[in-house]
This record gives sequence, structure tokens and C-alpha cells, in this order.
Amino acid sequence: MESILEAIGNTLSVRVRRCAPANGAELWLKLEYRNPTGSMKDRMALAMIEGAERDGLISPGDTVVEYTGGSTGPALALVCRAKGYRALIVIADCFTEERFQLMRALGADLDVITSVEGRPRVTSQDIHNMVARAEELAADPGHYATDQFNNRYIIPDHRDRLGREIWEQSDGRVTAFCQGIGTGSSLMGVSDALRPHGVFIQAHEPAGSAAISGGEGGAFLIQGWTGFVVPHW
Repeated sequence: MESILEAIGNTLSVRVRRCAPANGAELWLKLEYRNPTGSMKDRMALAMIEGAERDGLISPGDTVVEYTGGSTGPALALVCRAKGYRALIVIADCFTEERFQLMRALGADLDVITSVEGRPRVTSQDIHNMVARAEELAADPGHYATDQFNNRYIIPDHRDRLGREIWEQSDGRVTAFCQGIGTGSSLMGVSDALRPHGVFIQAHEPAGSAAISGGEGGAFLIQGWTGFVVPHW
């Protein structure tokens, strides 16, 4: 490989035999932790930056601004470092220390805002405050907002890469796909790839903050999921 970015994607699928009943369906896991920063968000970060490059929205040396408390921050830090951009991440102080350390280790600068309830409780207001702060920072010259909740490059990339990988690795035998919801973009992209083949798609969200299925948003502990922000797709 000429670049660490070539290691993104094409992750293995593995069958889980002891967690499914013998007379039930086959259960397979996509090992997205084998992406360079340990999550599928490496795919999203690469799609956002390369899409902006194709459309001339970003120039060498620019600062890329994003709000995140999950895995998008380390992923974007890696992609920006590899491509020569500065990554500026807006994050509330309620997220895990591991996230802060990893993003800094990968070269990102952090703009840390005060959270509502403090670590480890994440609230909807924390997310809204992060989004607003990122928008403010991105207004400066030489700054570009990837804006993961609204970025138009992510869903097509997941359709053409992740969705295709799942279909091909299953030899076209997959009948159902389920995933936890963050921005919703990966689920939508995979759905676009698999639903034409009749595959059933199911989204998961925290029970205590089930905004997508019509419940009330609330604090929860599953960092990296959204839980109270209905995806904009």
C-alpha cells in the first residue's frame, strides 16, 4: 500500500455460530473495527474529503471542521493528516477521554465545549451546541465544514462500497441487515444497495432515547449513536 487510506474498507465478514440458534438464520458480522482507526467511520471520512476534493470545495492547507463525539473525529483526523489538511474537531466534554487522546494523537486540534450534564451523559443539547459551534468556526476563511449530518457524499459511497461488499461477501445470500444509527448515512447507503435485492433492513437506536421511532429524546450512554437527532436523510 502506498497510503494508509488504501487500508480503508474491504473488511472481512465472519459467521458467528454460538450466538444464533442451530435452527435459525446464519448470523454474520462485518468486522469494521479492522479499518485503520477501528471503525466504519473511516469510510465516511474518506468519502467526505474526497467528495469535497472532486467538487473543488477544499484546497491544500485548508482546515476541515466537524462536530463529533464518536468515531468520526479520529477517522477525519486520520484522513486529513494523510491528505495534508488541518482537522478541527468540536466536541463536548461529556465524551470519553479515549476519544480526546486518539484524535490528538492523529493530529487533530480540538475545540472543547462545556456539556450539560458532564461525562458520561450525552444530551441532545450537547449535540446541538456542537453543531452550532462548528458552523461558527467553519465561517472563517480557509475553513470547510464536512457537516456529517448533511453531507451529500456519504450515502452514495456506502451504497457503492459497503453495500456492495456485503452483497458480494455473502454471495448474494444475505436476507436481512441491521445496524445502530448514528447519522443514518451508512444504513441508508447499505439499504440503497441491498433493498433492490429484497433484503430486510432494520435500524437500532437507544431505548431510552428513541427519537427516530417517535419516542422522546433523552440522555444515554452509547457514545457514537445519535439517539435524539432524527437523521436528515
